[in-house]
Amino acid sequence: IIEEFDKISDDFSDDINTTKQTIKDLFLDIEGSFEDTSDDVVKL
Repeated sequence: IIEEFDKISDDFSDDINTTKQTIKDLFLDIEGSFEDTSDDVVKL
């Protein structure tokens, strides 16, 4: 039973790390597109 629990918690923490990375990438993308947008606005 304990081994199963360890496996589940390992999988769970992997999922959390993957999710954190995805969110971080998403924020970087959003930040980047905001910078692009503000550059375009400045050009106008």
